[in-house]
Amino acid sequence: MSLNWITKSMYDGDVATFTFNEPIDSYFVAIRGYQLAFSGHDHHVKDIEVSMAPSKISETQVQVRASLNLDDSSGNSGYRDYTWAFVTVVALGKQSSSAGNLEQITSLCAGPASTQMSSTVEAAASALGSFKYAFSKDHHVQKTSASVSSKASDQIVTTQGSVMMEDKSDNSADCKKLEAGLIATFLNQPGFEIRFADFNLGSTNYGKDNNKTTVTFEHDVRDAVALLASYKMSYGSKDHHLKGIKAGNMKYDSGNNSYSTSGAIEINGKDVTVINNETMHDNSSHQSNDNQATFLVIAATDSDTGELKDLGGLRASTIE
Repeated sequence: MSLNWITKSMYDGDVATFTFNEPIDSYFVAIRGYQLAFSGHDHHVKDIEVSMAPSKISETQVQVRASLNLDDSSGNSGYRDYTWAFVTVVALGKQSSSAGNLEQITSLCAGPASTQMSSTVEAAASALGSFKYAFSKDHHVQKTSASVSSKASDQIVTTQGSVMMEDKSDNSADCKKLEAGLIATFLNQPGFEIRFADFNLGSTNYGKDNNKTTVTFEHDVRDAVALLASYKMSYGSKDHHLKGIKAGNMKYDSGNNSYSTSGAIEINGKDVTVINNETMHDNSSHQSNDNQATFLVIAATDSDTGELKDLGGLRASTIE
């Protein structure tokens, strides 16, 4: 084996069980994409949360509870139908534990975390597992971001991260929760490879859907998944209300006005094309015009590795 992943669409308060075909040695949960939105009017923002609480409930199952929130200080909250996440659990089977290790890294608001591995690490990378940040009271938003990254040295992997939300008056949000899903490989050819797909969507891609970038792997790719490692959005020189915010590896279907992970990854031999939809906006035609994102792309590159169960094809409605 087997490095496997399962993606599901989840709404605030949902509890989902991710069932794999063999015993799990290690696992992590990560965010593939998300959307948070108010219903009707736009508002100031107090806090933003895309948070997952995973637990291993059997040898082959991981259960995840989702907390997805967009709130101001006047009792306005994200509308549930428009507030969702595509959540991925990545698991490594017990027979493949010598190939690497997966970890859920917590408490990154407090600073970098060091993880001791059982073998020398060839490569390490991470994706956003959970984040929550908040102003002391609500404000306009000028820019916002969240990111995690990992670096290996011998048998130690150091993971760090940051979140940010600011208005034009120097009000800054505090980090309330930040977690990462970490993958570390021990072998030169463990049957899967990791790369990063970077997006820098400036004025050229302003307001466009289904932006694409392609990364190339060493071997032919059977399956692949793209997990959100960082995002950054800015209105530019001014701050505004917020109606909705979204980022992730998900494909927009204009006919159904919805997003899905079906078709959000395109594989052609050694090349993997990742689709990203990312923006924040208000109800007055203001839209973020400086959007950046990085995705951790994990690819199965041999016949014994990788089983993609993409249940995120259950469409998630976008903002009307």
